[in-house]
Amino acid sequence: MVLEKTDKQTLRAEYISYMVNTGKSVNTANTTAASVFALWNKCGEEYFWEAINTDDASLRDKMLGFLETYYPNQLKYLSGYLTSVRYFRSFLAAKTNTVLQHENRPTQRKQKTYVRKQARPVLLLTGEMLEEEHQKVLADPGYGSDYALIDSILKRFPGNTDPELVALKIALFDMTYSTNIGRHRQKIVLEELAGIIVGIKDFDERIRQGDPSIVPIIARSNGRINLFSFATKYCTNHAVCVYGNDDYVIFDRVVKDALPKYVSELHKTTIEQWRSTCNYTAYKECIDELLDANGIDIPFRRRKLDHYLWHTYRKPTEEETEE
Repeated sequence: MVLEKTDKQTLRAEYISYMVNTGKSVNTANTTAASVFALWNKCGEEYFWEAINTDDASLRDKMLGFLETYYPNQLKYLSGYLTSVRYFRSFLAAKTNTVLQHENRPTQRKQKTYVRKQARPVLLLTGEMLEEEHQKVLADPGYGSDYALIDSILKRFPGNTDPELVALKIALFDMTYSTNIGRHRQKIVLEELAGIIVGIKDFDERIRQGDPSIVPIIARSNGRINLFSFATKYCTNHAVCVYGNDDYVIFDRVVKDALPKYVSELHKTTIEQWRSTCNYTAYKECIDELLDANGIDIPFRRRKLDHYLWHTYRKPTEEETEE
């Protein structure tokens, strides 16, 4: 189903327009475009069209091999990549047989939970920008030294089975990330929180595998306090420092305030709802869609996005609260 020669950017723009016109959100359109055109970006035009035109059985094998080679951390999203290719095939079929009628655009669009009535312009985001701010964070005399200390301590004490060691690590994060757990002693105490973490079955193995379900377990803690921000930081740092994985994303007030500047249909009230309900899956999906939509596939892209947002939008006197 190869069409007449069209440059990549034009084809991508036409595809995104098609997706929006058929009722998909802008974020979904951009995300699926990023997934499909990753084939072209990494393997060239010929491989791209070969994959698009292959049968479903062969497509799965091709995509599996592609992800294993270029994006091994994305293997768990294989089905999403396959769905993106199928969307693109539908676009090609429509492009071949009809001309899109923009005036007949559906009046009702299927929307995600965070879609606003009107999209806003968004700021540019690139891998180069993330890399630059990441290096600035590492060089920062305060945060950079904290980051190095956390990395050293977690590598030396990686496990989460000893309540006393876990308590020490909780105190470390409370100090370096200003999570203010110590201010809420009437709701939870250090010994209790350490016991909650130690009591999570197979905690270390699940962190190694990038299991997202651990975050809401810690976040809900004893039911009297929401520790969503602390939970994301505890899991993220263990994944990065101990296992060298980029499977988790950090939440804090800086991210909450800055993220809507880069996602046109996102509002801070929705992010707050994710925090208050401990909906880590929705929050993480939003982060991943943002990175995919901007074609950012650098190593540790989630961690570097956090560094970029923190270093760009932080306030010197800022203090986070967990409530």
